[in-house]
Amino acid sequence: MYSQKLQKYRKPLKLALIIAWFMTIITSLWFGLKPTPLSLNISPSEDKWMHLCAFVSMAFLPALIFANVRPFIGALVFVFMIGVSIEILQGLMPTRSEQITDIAANAGGIVIGALIGKIFANICRSYLYKNESG
Repeated sequence: MYSQKLQKYRKPLKLALIIAWFMTIITSLWFGLKPTPLSLNISPSEDKWMHLCAFVSMAFLPALIFANVRPFIGALVFVFMIGVSIEILQGLMPTRSEQITDIAANAGGIVIGALIGKIFANICRSYLYKNESG
């Protein structure tokens, strides 16, 4: 259990993390559903890196927000469905196209972000417990 001193920061911190998570989702939806894609003159492989990085950020924060496995997995499925939905909707736009490789890059980003997030969350929790007892 967290000390009383840290307990008062738990809810505001969780709220801040939830707001940050939704901001990453909104940003990805904005860029993913713009009528015209970003005109950055990038190669297809660089585009996949952008997808991967966007979904790393969307999967990292739920690892910090949800300590229990079920809500965490639910959040990851939610993020994956956002990625699939963006690709489907891009296929319906005349100036955009859907690509299965984008979905694969999104899924890879989710796995990497979830792993990094869980490792980071475990380090933070062990640090808090260690400092509480010592």
